[in-house]
Amino acid sequence: MNSPTPTPQKNLFNRKTAALAVLLLFAFLLGAGAAFLVGRAVRGTAPAAETEAQALADSTAAPSEQNPSAETDGGKQNLPAGLPVSATDSSDGQRRTLTASEIYEENLPSIVGITAKGTTSNIFGQTVTSASSGTGFVIREDGYILTNCHVIENSTEFTVSFANGDTYPAEVVGYENELSDLAVLKIEATGLRAVTVGNSDALSVGEDIVIVGNPLGELTFSLSKGVVSALDREINTDGNPITMFQIDAAVNHGNSGGPAFNSAGEVVGIVTAKYASEEIEGLGFCLPASDASAIASDLISYGYLRGRASLGLSGEDEAEIYRYYSRFYGNRVDQLGLLSEGVYVASVTEKGPAATAGIVRGDVITEINGKKVADCAALKSALASLSPGEEVTLTLFRDGVYRTVSPVLAEYNPTLPESAATGGDAL
Repeated sequence: MNSPTPTPQKNLFNRKTAALAVLLLFAFLLGAGAAFLVGRAVRGTAPAAETEAQALADSTAAPSEQNPSAETDGGKQNLPAGLPVSATDSSDGQRRTLTASEIYEENLPSIVGITAKGTTSNIFGQTVTSASSGTGFVIREDGYILTNCHVIENSTEFTVSFANGDTYPAEVVGYENELSDLAVLKIEATGLRAVTVGNSDALSVGEDIVIVGNPLGELTFSLSKGVVSALDREINTDGNPITMFQIDAAVNHGNSGGPAFNSAGEVVGIVTAKYASEEIEGLGFCLPASDASAIASDLISYGYLRGRASLGLSGEDEAEIYRYYSRFYGNRVDQLGLLSEGVYVASVTEKGPAATAGIVRGDVITEINGKKVADCAALKSALASLSPGEEVTLTLFRDGVYRTVSPVLAEYNPTLPESAATGGDAL
């Protein structure tokens, strides 16, 4: 049986369909062309917008190039003169992205190992030599190196070693161990390669971090990698709360003072602390580079951090003294007239604010400006929000009687002999 032949009606339908398709295609092309012309007219203003955006990026990315004394939030100098800062590395203003290997190769000449030696006395009164190790990095080509204060404390002799084998004796330029745990060393060298300091205020949780340092003081110039685990952690180091960001990259003894790089190869942090325990892993902490930049600038220029308010005394936690005597007196400890909290005045700087106001050794500070003071950390925190020249009201406990005094705060300067209070925390 023959296959049915399409009827003329079907052929007519196909021709009409084809004609309609041609008309629709023509209309589509005509509309697309018009849209293209309109699009070109609209995009004709884009270059001006790009220029404005780029100008804004340039003005905020590197204020140190336009105004070396530019200040940011809270009057804090994030980008002080002398510390190179670069947020971009391309003509289109986009931040470059490097591999860990590229970051290591590019920055290795700027990273140093630090050996610190000092002398102490043992329990038999004999003089013994102690040594510690840490990491640092070049912040200026003329030999300035940034590290942690605890890397150099209790030491008098310092040696800086580069990856190429060069070694130099170093001297301490300045240090700050209350708010930051930072120190600056100086070696006699020029033409060094300084790191590029990035904007740590722009860090986000989950961002890649590369650490280079000298773990254990033996595995020199080791790289570890991780991420930013958290921001703005208040970490208490030796009674001093310091704001840091948390990382999960492996850090160990010897990494202290070393750089933490972002994916652009910029230093955004200084490795400062870690939690060490058999049950704990991946809890390291870095001082943000934006905070360190301002402090390092002052250390280089003045030898200390300016603007810190001081009472001119040293203190100890009254709670520790109370617990000490409780071991011997038990329930009778309260008969001694001790308090269970506050700041015990261990020494007073001659002619300082505390001495001028009549504060003496043995007083216990219980309040500042009406706010309770439980320990030295609380008093430090209160002083950190105040400025030299301000008058404060202190409540003291002496011989069973409370009294108030009103010292005028001075600027803390650890380089002056009269600022070196003996015993306890400097306040």
